[in-house]
Amino acid sequence: MAHQKATLKIDQGPSKLDLMLSVFDTDMGPREIKFRVSGQLEHHPDPSDIPGWCSSEYSIQLVSARRRHPTATIWELEGFVKTPSGKKRVAIYYLSDTRTGRMRFEKNLRTDRLI
Repeated sequence: MAHQKATLKIDQGPSKLDLMLSVFDTDMGPREIKFRVSGQLEHHPDPSDIPGWCSSEYSIQLVSARRRHPTATIWELEGFVKTPSGKKRVAIYYLSDTRTGRMRFEKNLRTDRLI
């Protein structure tokens, strides 16, 4: 049986406009957006290896946003979060109408090595 990765429950995230500006409007440098998590961990026996696992808010620099539903309310997001040990990659499943979702830390992004 494969071990599932830990996911954090997002209970308050950015608006759809903030999401799009963080990806497309980077003339003044990279933008970070904030996701508040409830602290609930799913599918993980030991939370101590999660970067900032006791944090209630994460600042994420998005690198990609993909629409998962024609109404443009369900998104797959990827980006980076700063931690004391450096940047960590995150994958986010996000509902922009309710501003909720799930976030998990990844080793590789799907957008790696496209250029």
